[in-house]
Amino acid sequence: MTKKKKTITINLNAPFKITATDDYTGKTISSKRASELRVELYKNDEFHVFLDGLEVLDGCMAYGDTLTIN
Repeated sequence: MTKKKKTITINLNAPFKITATDDYTGKTISSKRASELRVELYKNDEFHVFLDGLEVLDGCMAYGDTLTIN
């Protein structure tokens, strides 16, 4: 059975940088400059974040959690 997902793709005119920190482990992920950000949200509350097609972050959100991308 395939996972149901919703994909959000944002193309920016200027490259940007993203840094993500896992509050549980304290691990920080900092990307190289990228021009496309894609977020895939699955019905099982799983999410995946891609920069220029490369996965840089994944996880599972509980009810009330917020995924913030600065």
